[in-house]
Amino acid sequence: MKKQTLIVLLVLAIVNIASAEVRYTITDLGTLGGTRSYAISINDSGQVVGYSSIAGVGYRAFLYNGIITTDLGTLGGNSSVALCINESGQVVGYSRINGGAYRAFLYDGTEMINLGTLGGDESHAYGINNSGHIVGYSRI
Repeated sequence: MKKQTLIVLLVLAIVNIASAEVRYTITDLGTLGGTRSYAISINDSGQVVGYSSIAGVGYRAFLYNGIITTDLGTLGGNSSVALCINESGQVVGYSRINGGAYRAFLYDGTEMINLGTLGGDESHAYGINNSGHIVGYSRI
């Protein structure tokens, strides 16, 4: 009797797991005035970063906080791309500077900070962990 009860309970558990419905919420983040927007990274707080086209200008990095989408600006050029956000809301990516080269940036919640290069003319930041360590590349 105990063995039969155990088998019935296991079968019921498997049926419940198999029939569990997965639900998703789709949110339109809009654009920053252009025709396209690309969401690239999301943190556990639901903050989303990516980039959006700007009418006649290029692309701009954005941060969506669940309510509004904010243009993160550039480092002086016409385009920027946000690629990663950590749990503290720090954002990394790359931006054009005056003259056209790309520079890695860190957005700390108030401003876009140029992370410079390792001596070359270009850098990109691709990821940031919750300790604030940034990974990317730089020409040397």
